[in-house]
Amino acid sequence: MGSERRNTLPLKFKLPRVDTLITLRSKITPCKKNNFICRYRRMLDLLTTPIDVSALAPTIEEYEKLLDWYVKDHPPFAKLGEPLMPESVAEALHLPIEEVSLGLRPRGFAIKFLEDKAWALEKEGKCFLLMSF
Repeated sequence: MGSERRNTLPLKFKLPRVDTLITLRSKITPCKKNNFICRYRRMLDLLTTPIDVSALAPTIEEYEKLLDWYVKDHPPFAKLGEPLMPESVAEALHLPIEEVSLGLRPRGFAIKFLEDKAWALEKEGKCFLLMSF
């Protein structure tokens, strides 16, 4: 008789810390927030959406419906397997190439680098320059 024991794969989920993003979001002027919503739809709502880690991850189609944003109309910045080029990242983020070169790693930017840059822009009164391009 076969064993009743099932082979299951344990999954571990790391919940991202978004407190800094929520704080920065509260500093967006209404005009910038409207511009962001026009461009990226309901993406900011993801910051305050409760997450049940025991549930399965939504499909791409479910994310599209949640965000009212269609993936096929918004291709990713870089193709899989292609390295990020500092020149194209600098152009997209309106940052000096030297600054991008210092912060860009093979898998992207460290969250600390992005948070520090966001706070620096906020101090300059350009809180969401990165969100408005």
